[in-house]
Amino acid sequence: MAEKVTGSIRDLEGALKKLIASKVLAGEEINLESAKNISLSYLKASDNLAITVQKIQKIVSEFYDIKLSDLKSANRSKPIAKSRQIAMYLSKNLTTLNLAKIGKDFGNKNHATVIHAVKTVEKMMKDDYKALQEVKLLEEKIRQ
Repeated sequence: MAEKVTGSIRDLEGALKKLIASKVLAGEEINLESAKNISLSYLKASDNLAITVQKIQKIVSEFYDIKLSDLKSANRSKPIAKSRQIAMYLSKNLTTLNLAKIGKDFGNKNHATVIHAVKTVEKMMKDDYKALQEVKLLEEKIRQ
């Protein structure tokens, strides 16, 4: 597992805990195959390191046909604010950056603004199927 889980020591510890918990709860024996499967899930998570806020901003701005500079601006018009919130949501979920760094990349917004954006998008996705589809489509484009 240590060879496959290339992130931090916390990632390795998390992989081991996940392996033990999943097998103990299922009443199964830990084997090489189950360890490989758990390791693969952490490999996919470490692939997110190639995803940057800048890449997310570029894809979101193209998708919604707005200027990249608008995502970083203080413009509060509904289409731009929605796009910015979605980009912040994706940045939080697809990168390992902290909220303060994400906010900084969006025109020096504070971490509370990022938290608000994430909660707003989560609610939007829950209430509006079209919004959910848009976010999932953007996520796919970003992961490519």
